[in-house]
Amino acid sequence: MKLNWEFFIRIAFGFKLNNGRAVQQGGDPACLSNNDNFNERHFHDIVITTGYAMQILNQDVKNRTVVVSQDTINMLDSHIVQILNANTIKEIENIIESYKTSIFERFFKYDGSVLTRK
Repeated sequence: MKLNWEFFIRIAFGFKLNNGRAVQQGGDPACLSNNDNFNERHFHDIVITTGYAMQILNQDVKNRTVVVSQDTINMLDSHIVQILNANTIKEIENIIESYKTSIFERFFKYDGSVLTRK
């Protein structure tokens, strides 16, 4: 599964707002989830939107009935801090990729149409 920026935003907001189905392109509340916006001109919008999308998923992990370890909570929070400290589009891409392997694939399952908890 390719977890590019647009898909990441669409699936995170869809998880919260659309029963796990990705929102339409530009269907997030800020209407930014479109790879056409993934450029330096919209850099601060990307940072904010990416952090918010991560926080949606992070809160789901933190609020599960099975308690997660402090190390996991630290890792969740670390990705938010990394996004806020990012200076380039490439850094954001790398942080999303790290999030995919360390959080997304560990706690969520995407079957091609719906994102659910593992």
